[in-house]
Amino acid sequence: HCWGPEGPVAWPARASRALLAVMVFPYDPNENMFLAGFTYTHTVVELCFQKLEFWMLLTVHLFAAILFKTGHLDAEAHKHSILYLPWSLLGILVALTSFFIVFYT
Repeated sequence: HCWGPEGPVAWPARASRALLAVMVFPYDPNENMFLAGFTYTHTVVELCFQKLEFWMLLTVHLFAAILFKTGHLDAEAHKHSILYLPWSLLGILVALTSFFIVFYT
């Protein structure tokens, strides 16, 4: 059974019991905060590290950062380059990103 507004209800017909059993993880609210903060298992970090998309995006980011730091990617400084972004626009970009990170998640 799972809990609905009026109490326990039967599992949905299409829900996989094995999947729902994996999602349940006992939590101890009295656990040391330091230990809880550095726990790896049963966290979103563990799930992210298992995704191919995470490793692909990390690789692209590292590649671009290395090119930028070594001076091979300096086109962002030239006004007519496709990579050019004025500093005045970054404030809007940061504000929108912060807004959606806070209120979308």
